[in-house]
Amino acid sequence: MGDVIRIGPLTMDLAGRRVETEGAEVILTRGEFDLLRTLAEAGGKIVSREMLSEAVARGEGDLRSVDALVSRLRRKLPAPEEGQLIVTAPGFGYRLGVPVRAA
Repeated sequence: MGDVIRIGPLTMDLAGRRVETEGAEVILTRGEFDLLRTLAEAGGKIVSREMLSEAVARGEGDLRSVDALVSRLRRKLPAPEEGQLIVTAPGFGYRLGVPVRAA
């Protein structure tokens, strides 16, 4: 995966830890960015809440914090025309609902 990727309407600069939509930067916390990056790296496959917790926690994380981060990301990021950006896989975790491609 390159340093800059597109996730639906988003442009994600992995090295610069920046996310933009329509040329405007979306301010994400460290945890929000790390969660989105982990989902992008999975390429549309389901990522368990446990794996996401490990990816975003600095120490011991909990699964409720993953749900809270997903909720905040859904509010901050625009919904793509082709469906949901982050899709819930009940009982398993989350996945991206749009393709990830090099920018």
